[in-house]
Amino acid sequence: MLDICSELSLETVPIEEIDTDLPSKYPTVEALLARADGEYPRGGRKEGIVIRPVEPIYSMIVSGSLSMKVVSNKYLLKNQSE
Repeated sequence: MLDICSELSLETVPIEEIDTDLPSKYPTVEALLARADGEYPRGGRKEGIVIRPVEPIYSMIVSGSLSMKVVSNKYLLKNQSE
């Protein structure tokens, strides 16, 4: 994906981390939620993070590539009153 985007001069969302052992780094839901908090490099509160396998895996359940979004609670709380 990165090669194709580069070839076509397309910008991607920021890739913050590439790792093959996320369960040991973020063993709990609370750890993932803490990881989802923060600011984008260009400013603004992050909505969260998307986690995908390094090598795409097709999921019959979602009828597409496997991925998971962890939504920032701080983002939700900030935007709840707006």
